[in-house]
Amino acid sequence: MSGAEGSQDRSTLAEEYVLGLLDDAEAASVAARLPRDAALAASVAAAEDRFAELSYTAPDLGAPDALWRRIEAEAAIPVPGAPAARAPAQPPMRATPPRAAARTFRTAALAGLAASVLLGAGLVWQLLRAAPPQMVAVLLSAEGQPLVMVEAYGDDSARVVMLTDVALPAGQALQLWTKPDPAGPPVSLGVLPGLDSVTVRGPDLPAPQSDQLYEITFEQAGGSPTGLPTGPILGKGFARAPR
Repeated sequence: MSGAEGSQDRSTLAEEYVLGLLDDAEAASVAARLPRDAALAASVAAAEDRFAELSYTAPDLGAPDALWRRIEAEAAIPVPGAPAARAPAQPPMRATPPRAAARTFRTAALAGLAASVLLGAGLVWQLLRAAPPQMVAVLLSAEGQPLVMVEAYGDDSARVVMLTDVALPAGQALQLWTKPDPAGPPVSLGVLPGLDSVTVRGPDLPAPQSDQLYEITFEQAGGSPTGLPTGPILGKGFARAPR
């Protein structure tokens, strides 16, 4: 796997983790990797920043009483007057032979050096990765449900993040459009190769602006034959600058 493919896979995994699209076992596996995988941790932090705008579209749902009772029951809160739990007895310590102690020291030193190299590589990767998007648009269905998020980078590229499963009719494809000129026609940013999150690159366009329209339509395989949207609209939304 090339470095670019690895970075893309890591970015997709981080996005699915932040959006809660992983099952319990996968989410637990990612959470366990974060303390020792600096690159993955950086991807998760970047995804949390990018999806912050999406949180404003979600309703505020309080936690049910049953959940709080379960948390309190499993928190093992000490009861006043109850005897304190005894720590398990520790086995007697043995003197470490000098040669074994030297090996232990070298192993610990090498492990520390390796951890430092990995951390440094993760920080360098984070500094060298693409700049944050200039604009973010959450595309909503006709019912107001968030379906797709578009991150516009100002270099004629856009990151398309699918937020839900989409039923794509046979022989059709999804195509991304925008209107850099509110009075002009929609301009295609590209046909999506599938239903996964992907980066598309469109024609030479001016820098994205706040309130710029983005939409995704169903088109025939290969894209619209007219250069303009012809199929039903999957979702549309207006760009906002990320905070």
